[in-house]
Parts: sequence; C-alpha cells; structure tokens
Amino acid sequence: MSFARIGSLGTASSKTAGQTLSLNPSSSVPAGHLVAVYVGWAGDELYTDGGVRQDLGLACTDDQGNIYTELQSGLYDVSCSLFLAYIDNPLSTSSTITITHRSSLLVAKGMSVEEFSIGAGKRFAVWRDKMNAFEQTSYFSPFVTGLDSGTEYLLLNVLATLRPTTDSYTWDSDYTQIAVAGTTGGTDSSNVTLRGSSRIVSGVTTDTCSLSNTTAATAVDIMQAMVVVSEINYDASFPTFPNFDDFNRADEDPLSNPPWDDDPNHHPGQGSAQCRVVSNECARSASGTFHGAQFWLNSIPAGDDGEVFVTITNVGGSTSRQGAHCFASGSGHNATLGGYAVYWIGETGARPDHLDYGSSGNTGGGVSTGLIVWADKSSPCKMGLQLRSNGQVLQLWADTGSGWRWVSAYYVTGGGYVNSGYFGLNFAQDSAARMDDFGGGTSLPPFLPQIIRRLSVH
Repeated sequence: MSFARIGSLGTASSKTAGQTLSLNPSSSVPAGHLVAVYVGWAGDELYTDGGVRQDLGLACTDDQGNIYTELQSGLYDVSCSLFLAYIDNPLSTSSTITITHRSSLLVAKGMSVEEFSIGAGKRFAVWRDKMNAFEQTSYFSPFVTGLDSGTEYLLLNVLATLRPTTDSYTWDSDYTQIAVAGTTGGTDSSNVTLRGSSRIVSGVTTDTCSLSNTTAATAVDIMQAMVVVSEINYDASFPTFPNFDDFNRADEDPLSNPPWDDDPNHHPGQGSAQCRVVSNECARSASGTFHGAQFWLNSIPAGDDGEVFVTITNVGGSTSRQGAHCFASGSGHNATLGGYAVYWIGETGARPDHLDYGSSGNTGGGVSTGLIVWADKSSPCKMGLQLRSNGQVLQLWADTGSGWRWVSAYYVTGGGYVNSGYFGLNFAQDSAARMDDFGGGTSLPPFLPQIIRRLSVH
C-alpha cells in the first residue's frame, strides 16, 4: 500500500466564544506527508451574526505556510469539515495549526488532526463534487460506491453532532477512529462532539462505515461526510508554457484585438465590462457594468489537456474575486460560463483569502463545482490550473511568495469538459483588483495515465 496512517497529532476543544481554535502537533511531520484536519463546530448562533447565515465559515492554516484544501464542509446548526494538506514545509511540535471561523459568536468546537504518508513522488486527488455532506437528526452509516477494485483509496469520514463527548458509539472495525474532540457540560445540545475515522483500502468497489450512537439515537443536529482520496502523478515543475500577455504596454481599454477578443457580446457573464491595461497591469474596464471579462482569441481544441496561470498583483477589496479560465465558453451576457477556472477570492473578517478552483458553470463566472483552498495572501501571488485526461483531473498550483508549488487535485465526477473553448480573465466588480503575467497552453507533455472512473458518494 502507498498510503499509511502514521497517527494522531492531537486534539483541541473549547466552549468559549471566539473565532479560532488551534493546536501544536504532538509530533513532528516531515515534508512529503499528509495532514488531515477534522473539525466540528456548534452552530446554534449561526443566524445571529448580523442575521446572515455563515456558510463556508471555516478556514484552516498553519504558521509554516502549508496550504490546506477544504475537502468537505457542511454547515447547519452544527458544522463538520475536513481539510487536507500536502506538507511542503515540515511541522514541529512548536508549530501551530489553526481553524478560523468568520463569526466570533459560535461557542462549542473541537478539532482532531491525523498524519498520513503517501507514495514517494505522488500527490493526492479527491473524488467528489462540491458538497457530499449530510445533515439530519439521526445517525446513519455513510457509504461509497463506484470504486475501482484496482486502485488504492484513503477513505476519510467525519461526524459532528450537538451532543456531549460522554456519549458512547459503536464504530466499524475496518476503520481507524480519530481521537475524539469536543465538549461537555450544560445542556446536551450546547455541546459538540467530533468523531471520525479513516480506512486505506483496495480491491473493493463499494464500502460502508457502519456506526451508531448507543447513548442517543437522535440529536438536535448531526452532520456526517465521507471523502475519497487516491494517489496521482503530477508534473514536477509548473508552468509548462510561457506567458500570453505581460501587459507591459501603454494603457488601453479594452484589451486590444488581436490578440484579445474585444467584442463584449462574446463574453458571457453579468454585465458588459471588459478588461484593460493600466500601469502595465490588467484590471477591470473603467466602463461597462458588473464583471469584467475577456477571452484570448486562440481557441483550445476540444478534448485537449491544458493549463492556465496568472499573477495577482492586488487582491482588491474584501469581497474581490478575480480569476483565469481554461476552455471557457458561453453564448453571451448572462449565459452559463462553461469550462474550468481558478479564482482568488478576498475574504471578510479574520479568515484568510482563499483560492477556489474547478469546473465553472454558473452565470457570471466563478466556480460552481470545485475545491476551496486556504492560503495566506502575499503581494504578488500566483495561481495556476492544470487539466489532465480531458479535464477529468484538475491540479492546482500556487505561489504565495516562495515559488510555485503543487497544492491539491480532484477528479471531476461524471467526466470532464471536452468542448472547445478559450483562455480568459475575469474580474468581479472591483476597480482596485489587478492581475499580470497571464499565460497557458495545451498539449501538455504526458505522464503516466491515471485511472478515471465515475464515483458516487452517499
């Protein structure tokens, strides 16, 4: 087996209001290992923070600059989340891993951290759509189908419930349980219990994690999630191709044709704004409405592999969103934008900015199916997306100040996007946001093929 569980790195719990929960690993973690962070956070006051529901409320970071990908997050009256990081920068027992919530009003919370090893020279990929979490008031046994019997998987599941940690559970003996975290005292529903487990398995096509709470069969709220991870090959260097445009020329609005398409009717999204050059950088056009977007004129052949990358020189305001597209297509204003995208998104409050990448299929741009990646911003910072196997394997790269590094990858459930399209840039309605050094290409050099199969998680 290539995956191996090394052990627990400790737990932390709290029942006081606050936006953060942190722990110091109980042992050091070398570069090249994986760190999984399980989180449970009671959400009785989710609706009291200005009356706004705090969805996507949790972020995970450490003080060594490793980048954590949010594999799963379900947020209702209680939240359960799973984060996974490939460790580039070793952790010591004095390092700090921190969970941050956008609201300081939530109280009971717990985190449990696990260490895994992975095959030499390999990276991980997640098999999942955006949300595969389940919320209910009774416990159930999560399961997965559609596995390939010739592939090894790391199966991770997490459970968070508004119950005290004194409850007793039965748990599937095929799964290794994490160290339990959470709280006790007061009414049962004022607490949170975080439990979870992992299994490394091959030779199966389905699997179930059987579990039950033998103290209380129901709770005010329960969140459970299952995540499937496998190994992939990756390119040891990025980017593969040179820049399309470094924007080092006189100011222009919109971007000039050629090489950019300057017909606003060709760019799907909300509004008529395009992009411009200002002080040797790219920005949203000074005129037009809503999002600024333009396509590079060269079309990408259908079914081709490709990559796209860009430098973020200014992230704009706290709700700024700016990104690069590959295989982008659409039929006009307010049309669905197909293809793939990587976005840098400005955050409000205490949470760091984050990257969002995946298949883009929503009106006005952005990512509708993908993974969220938490990274402390620096200026400038870079982000890139690489597509393999006809867009079925997406790999994210980032440079937050110390050079390009691989971050995470995921399989596009149900197959990749194989239509022809364009490279492009997209700005949210933020006049201060800036990008530079936009590039990419197609027909990537091959590496060993990956097994691609449809996966269904329940």
